[in-house]
Amino acid sequence: MSFIELVKKRRSIRKFKPDPVSNEQVMQVLETARLAPSGNNSQPWRFVIVRDEKIRRALYETSGQQRFMLEAPMVIALLADITCRVPSPASVNHPENADNLRKIIRDTSIGGEHVALAATDLGLATCWNAMFAQGDVKPVLKVPDDHYVVAIFALGYANEAPPMRPRRPLKELIYNEEFGKR
Repeated sequence: MSFIELVKKRRSIRKFKPDPVSNEQVMQVLETARLAPSGNNSQPWRFVIVRDEKIRRALYETSGQQRFMLEAPMVIALLADITCRVPSPASVNHPENADNLRKIIRDTSIGGEHVALAATDLGLATCWNAMFAQGDVKPVLKVPDDHYVVAIFALGYANEAPPMRPRRPLKELIYNEEFGKR
């Protein structure tokens, strides 16, 4: 399948089969994230693989009670190591570091999209979840202060085949030479 076909095939899946995902498949998916580009080659992404039902239930409780977090046989927490651009966790909220934190999250999210696309390529399904507060989720996963939880992916085999959700026409999203000029 071509890359464009792969992008068109990817969906956010909210219903999963209970079938386990092999360690080999998980490593293949995460390897693609490891190869993602990042500013200054900072490679801020880190991953916490969670198969334990008790921990997944705690994540469910602290991240919007999204049912797919429990139905999927596993989740992967996508973390950003903020020390790659911010001198210390205590300084992350300083105004001069706000732009750096955005860059770290952006770079980590590129790796996250690689996870979603690689999973699709392997016949797996994902759903991003970012409906949580750092202070609620970090203790569940024992994430240190110098890391930021960007997203939690449900990962497994789809138990649904939803159609593509409507997208805005491309012509509404494109400007020529300057913003607002069509």
